[in-house]
Amino acid sequence: METMLYRVGVAVVAGVLALVFADWAGDGYQRRKADRMADPASTVVAPPAGDPAVEAAAAPAEEAAPGEEAAPAGDPAVEVAAAPAEEAAPGEETAPVDEAAAAPATPAEPPAAEGPVVVGGVTGDPARGARIFGQCAACHYVDDTGRHKYGPNLKGVVGSKVAAMTGYRYSKAMQAKDGRWTIETLAAYLADPRGVVTGTKMVFSGLKDPQDRADIIAYLTQADAAR
Repeated sequence: METMLYRVGVAVVAGVLALVFADWAGDGYQRRKADRMADPASTVVAPPAGDPAVEAAAAPAEEAAPGEEAAPAGDPAVEVAAAPAEEAAPGEETAPVDEAAAAPATPAEPPAAEGPVVVGGVTGDPARGARIFGQCAACHYVDDTGRHKYGPNLKGVVGSKVAAMTGYRYSKAMQAKDGRWTIETLAAYLADPRGVVTGTKMVFSGLKDPQDRADIIAYLTQADAAR
């Protein structure tokens, strides 16, 4: 009889404890469920640190100003516009452009003889003298080449020493003549070459007209000034 009562008592105590535990467990579960429903963020699983996709999404996007489009990276126009202009240092001025120096050079005109050439009171005409010199061109050059024909190159002859043209073989008679070819001595020689220098190689008989002589000397003088 006592054994039976003991077993009944144990069974009752065990039942009571089971009910208490079940009530406590059920109440805690409901409370935790209510908390999760009230704060959904608490159920989100945090992504692993260092995820590139997450970092890219987290970076704030740069927004262009209203009405403007973002320029593509590396655009030369944008880089030039962004570069600061070089300013002159204080106290310095920008050098002006020398337009005369920048302009293409034009060939210089041969300088004219200084003043008219007067021979024995006759004023020479260099343009007419150039035409008359056509009679002499068969035997003489008048240029800077230094070449000679039967006679010497006459470039620079006015005022030069007699028989002084480099590279030409003068006659012994001409080499023996002293002095310089002044306007007066040239005029006398052109009037009568063989009479002034006996034994000269010059075969021309001479210019008898004083105007022709003045014109030829004016032409040679102008050619000398064009050096």
